[in-house]
Amino acid sequence: MKLFINLSEQETETGFTLVELLCVIGIIGILASIAFAQLPGVINQARYAQAQRDLDAYNTELLSYYASRGEYPSDWEDLGYNTAPEDPWGYPYIYNNHDEISSGDRRKDGALVPINSHYDLFSPGPNGNWAPNIGADISRDDVIVAEDGAFIGKAEDY
Repeated sequence: MKLFINLSEQETETGFTLVELLCVIGIIGILASIAFAQLPGVINQARYAQAQRDLDAYNTELLSYYASRGEYPSDWEDLGYNTAPEDPWGYPYIYNNHDEISSGDRRKDGALVPINSHYDLFSPGPNGNWAPNIGADISRDDVIVAEDGAFIGKAEDY
């Protein structure tokens, strides 16, 4: 009996060729560039959502203050804050008691219609600027509390 070894059945090496690796790296690069292009928009949406949550919490604090004292606080210090809390863009949240400001400084939807009865609470948004009229160009990006807390969102959506 002779033992024959068949040399035609050699084990083949497995792996990736350089072309295959370059294709995979190219596809990953394309997907990463698409994701990177979407990143600023996603971050801005997250900041708006955080500002809405913050304003909802501060609005609840204001209502609790009113329920226990029968009046709204004059400023942030009355609520226990040393300074006004900052929004996600680094600007201070603005709280104005209507008894403490002139009627011209109250936030309005249009020229004459105030958006709240007793106070204004809002973030000046990404640009940090605001005007009493929420329809003004510099105020469209503000995050506002309107209708005495029934609406919390972007001024442009009100």
